[in-house]
Amino acid sequence: MEDEVAGDPMSEHKWVRRSLRRLNQMLNGRGFIVSHMTVRRLLRELKYGLKSNNKRFTGPPHPERDRQMRYIRQVVKLFRAKGHPVISVDTKKKELIGNFYNAGRVWRREADPVNAHDFLQDALVRAVPYGIYDLCWCFRRYV
Repeated sequence: MEDEVAGDPMSEHKWVRRSLRRLNQMLNGRGFIVSHMTVRRLLRELKYGLKSNNKRFTGPPHPERDRQMRYIRQVVKLFRAKGHPVISVDTKKKELIGNFYNAGRVWRREADPVNAHDFLQDALVRAVPYGIYDLCWCFRRYV
């Protein structure tokens, strides 16, 4: 099991890298006949549980956020009123790399404390996926 535990060896801040089923397969491959539920019970006895990140670190709200959204909404209304197509070309959600919340869970003893907000100034780096959306198609489909 030591090979599958990651984290700080000098503290309780540790987690298991593999899923219950993968751990089960590995144990069965070594001659231990156990189910994934047994692996779950054993992890719980070792004080591990499924944890997601814990949003605790907050910062001030961004002062320009509301103004930016009002401007975009105004431009969209203007284009629609004139019969022009509205196409949104955006970067979707910019993926900030750093101490940020993500929706995944992993077996560990304690949840990681992470930033409550995803501010660029707190990121180490940023990945920028992008996409193009025809807003008229989106509104027809979801309205």
